Amino acid sequence: MQQVKLAQKIYLSEKAQLMGGLNKYVFLVDKNANKNEIKKEIKKQYKVEPVSINIICVTKRQSMAKGKFITKGQSKKLIFLKKAIVTLKKGQTISISK
Repeated sequence: MQQVKLAQKIYLSEKAQLMGGLNKYVFLVDKNANKNEIKKEIKKQYKVEPVSINIICVTKRQSMAKGKFITKGQSKKLIFLKKAIVTLKKGQTISISK
């Protein structure tokens, strides 16, 4: 089994910050990671007990290339992100002040 590399930061957006009040935290994870590997890594790194993990795969198109906007007919580079939404037990929190 290969080691899962979680991003050393929590994914912060307005929506992700609102979920923090519901004991849910969003992480960017390796594109080959599965739920069980993510759960083990969260336990090990943050010493908390995840109740559930939901995974979202996001593909974005890059709109600029070499500092210029891409016109029609030119290829666009795809950016792939994999986010894991981790729900913790009541009373447990993760410090995001790193």
